[in-house]
Amino acid sequence: PGWYANDARFDSTSDVPLWYVGLITPTTQFIALNQGIGADGNWQDNLLDSATATGSVTIDAVTWTVFDRRDERDTGNFAYSLTTTTGASTIVLHGTAPASEFELLAASIASALETE
Repeated sequence: PGWYANDARFDSTSDVPLWYVGLITPTTQFIALNQGIGADGNWQDNLLDSATATGSVTIDAVTWTVFDRRDERDTGNFAYSLTTTTGASTIVLHGTAPASEFELLAASIASALETE
C-alpha cells in the first residue's frame, strides 16, 4: 500500500532497449526501475553518471551493487542506487527513497529475476 507509478514506458537509451517505471513510495520519495535489455557496462555507467560503487547487499538471494551518494551534493534522483545483472537484463534502481524502500522493491522483483 502507498506505492504508485508516476511514469512507465518502453524506450531505448544508448541503443539499449529499456523498460522504465517511476515509482512514488509510501514516504513520498522516488525510485526509478530501469531494465536494460542486452546492456553492457557502459550503459549502466552512463545511467549512473560514473558513480563509484560503495558496497553490495544480497536481497532474497539476489546480489545488488550499492551506489550511496547521499552525502554528495546535487545528486538529484541518483542519491541512492542498486544494480544487478541477470540473464540479458541489467536492473538499475535509483532515487531518493530510504534504503528500506529500495530493499522492499528489490525483494518484490527478486523472484522474477531468479527465473530469467
